[in-house]
Amino acid sequence: MPARVPRAPVDHENHAVQFYRAEDELAASAGRWFPACLDSAREARRFVLGQLGSRLDASVAADASIVIAELAANAVLHARSAFRVTVSESGGFVRINVADAVPLPDGGLVTVPGHGLDVVSKVAVRWAAEPRPDGKAIWAELPAGPRRRAGAAD
Repeated sequence: MPARVPRAPVDHENHAVQFYRAEDELAASAGRWFPACLDSAREARRFVLGQLGSRLDASVAADASIVIAELAANAVLHARSAFRVTVSESGGFVRINVADAVPLPDGGLVTVPGHGLDVVSKVAVRWAAEPRPDGKAIWAELPAGPRRRAGAAD
């Protein structure tokens, strides 16, 4: 059954809603516009992985690949608009942001188990959908280092 997505980012590990201000945006980013066509999802994935380079752990790069593929596909299939991808690294996290020209619905976004935003929510440490004057942005953060396995010793 579809679920409603809150407008504020959710920290799934701690089950807490976290709020961010525009001035909290991560610094040192690279961005690129993509047209609303299916090839753009593949090109967006190449762009993000190219920006992150080989300095990321393979599991983080794989997660980044999943996140951008889902967010870009949503922009093409649901927003049907050109979209801008921004990728940045700061404070031990990688943030992938996809902005399109369609406003955030009043009731929030709908997730379908096993698809799109539901997948992003399972891979990302934090994520959110935010209204913008010219549409909306959906971002997700991943750890910049290797993921810790459950039960790993400190």
